[in-house]
Amino acid sequence: MATEDLPTLWHRLPEGERRTLLAALQAIADEQAKAGSSAGMESLSRAPVVDIFAARPVDGGIIVHFFYHYRFWCRTLSGSDWDEHHFHSGEADCREGKVVSHRLAKEILNISEYDCNSYDEAAESARRREAVVAAVRSRG
Repeated sequence: MATEDLPTLWHRLPEGERRTLLAALQAIADEQAKAGSSAGMESLSRAPVVDIFAARPVDGGIIVHFFYHYRFWCRTLSGSDWDEHHFHSGEADCREGKVVSHRLAKEILNISEYDCNSYDEAAESARRREAVVAAVRSRG
């Protein structure tokens, strides 16, 4: 079946089930952000927030498509700090109110110390989200 925009399939789920699934996906996003800061010299300057943008039915459940991003400030002893902007997109197989499996694609954009103040995080995130949405829609 075709992928649907959110006002349809996702919103037909009971509210409690949507909340539970969103919380499970948010936990995945939070874990990815936590794993990215394991070296100890990074500080999370923007935490991830999961954005579910489409869903499609499968036997016994749904596949939801989602996007999130987060940003680290990376410190160095030399003072040549930089930022990393992480972009994740994925799909999750959800059945009986649980995420039973998921797949993630990840991109990282390094932002030099000279560009950190002028970097337009919102515009870059929107551009990458729209590319992911377009790719999902083109697959049907």
